[in-house]
Amino acid sequence: MTQDDKPWRTLSSSVVYQNPWLKVYEDKTQMPSGKEGIYGFIDGGTGVFIIALNEDNEIYLVESFRYPTQKWQWELPTGGLAAGLSPLEAAKGELKEELGMSAKKWTALGSYGPSHNGFMKDIQYVYLAEGLEKGEQKLEDFEAIRAIKAVSLVELMRMIMDGTFSDGQSLAALMQFIARQK
Repeated sequence: MTQDDKPWRTLSSSVVYQNPWLKVYEDKTQMPSGKEGIYGFIDGGTGVFIIALNEDNEIYLVESFRYPTQKWQWELPTGGLAAGLSPLEAAKGELKEELGMSAKKWTALGSYGPSHNGFMKDIQYVYLAEGLEKGEQKLEDFEAIRAIKAVSLVELMRMIMDGTFSDGQSLAALMQFIARQK
């Protein structure tokens, strides 16, 4: 796609805030109407989500505390992609950190992004981890996980319906898994 194919034109771009997890941009733009304006967006970087499937075909979930909402929520194991790591290497690290497990078999299920159209620029990779082996959980300083559980797909659907599994990015990752079921 060339600049001529795009209805928006970037006149200038600047990072107005950043931390280790994200950058906030404010761009001066020319809108599709031809008028000039500004457009702000967040580059949340690249991340991974893991469908950790045990021998009983149950999916592992973690109950994490999320600072922005000040709530505990059930979600899939997930994490960001550190510089120099491939998505698969990051997924293996997150499985070890959050569940204290390793896997004998890894399958790339796909990717999706942005996680929020309109003001996010990110991509999330989804992996299926099978042949799980237990080890020791190694949470990072900023991670708060108070529970881990394995649930059947039927139970996970109940959790979605009653709102106890409602993390949007985990739902998108779960769809990558469900779409590949026979």
